[in-house]
Amino acid sequence: MDTKNRDEMFQKSGEIELSDPLVAFLYVMLRNGAGPGVIHEALENMTNQPMRYTNGWLAQYAKYVAEKMRGFNLQEYVEKPNEA
Repeated sequence: MDTKNRDEMFQKSGEIELSDPLVAFLYVMLRNGAGPGVIHEALENMTNQPMRYTNGWLAQYAKYVAEKMRGFNLQEYVEKPNEA
């Protein structure tokens, strides 16, 4: 695809540019097959209560990914309400 056609496709598809690492992570997950339903289910299952995980390896990997994500300063991307 030539550059002109690619740029036109991006404009028509609603191309946006963001620098939020959490949005980047979720976008790649959604683009590569974790459908919106999977993401929504994960959100619904989030809790601050202790959980028992039945797959220790998977839980350890999830912990590793969470620690990597916490390394980003995600607070700077939180939208702040307009101050009156």
